[in-house]
Amino acid sequence: MKKLLLVYLFIGLWGIMPLAKADSWIDEDGDSIVKVEDTVITIYSLNSFYYFDEIFSNVRKNDKKIRVCFGFDENGKTGRPTDCIKDLAAHCSFHNHGKNRAIHVDISSFPFLVSAFEDYLKAGRTMRISLDDYDLYAAYILNKTHTLTKESKDVLALTD
Repeated sequence: MKKLLLVYLFIGLWGIMPLAKADSWIDEDGDSIVKVEDTVITIYSLNSFYYFDEIFSNVRKNDKKIRVCFGFDENGKTGRPTDCIKDLAAHCSFHNHGKNRAIHVDISSFPFLVSAFEDYLKAGRTMRISLDDYDLYAAYILNKTHTLTKESKDVLALTD
């Protein structure tokens, strides 16, 4: 039922919502940032997170394609959301003396998904996003009330 609701939400917003310009969302752990800029979704990891680190290495070294999944937060549920886009090109970058690593995924073929995703978050709701390399996945629970940890703020304070 929720998957069907998500599909209707995305279809309903097709064509009436402007593209996201540049908003950032914090994961519930306070150590990751998901930034949406036009149709590029970037996940910044400000700590050592095994699953993200492995996906990052696969994209960087093996030019691996990424799958991105979106979904509603379900109380007590963990794991990857169910609505996914496959075979997306991605690239990596390093920031803040290498302590901040990022995976950038271009979803330009699905602008309505990006708009719906952001509008849902802007409305104060909780949303999940995950990325995977078809082996491991990293999932993030986003809400506008989530904040960065002190350690994450310290990493961001380092020069690029």
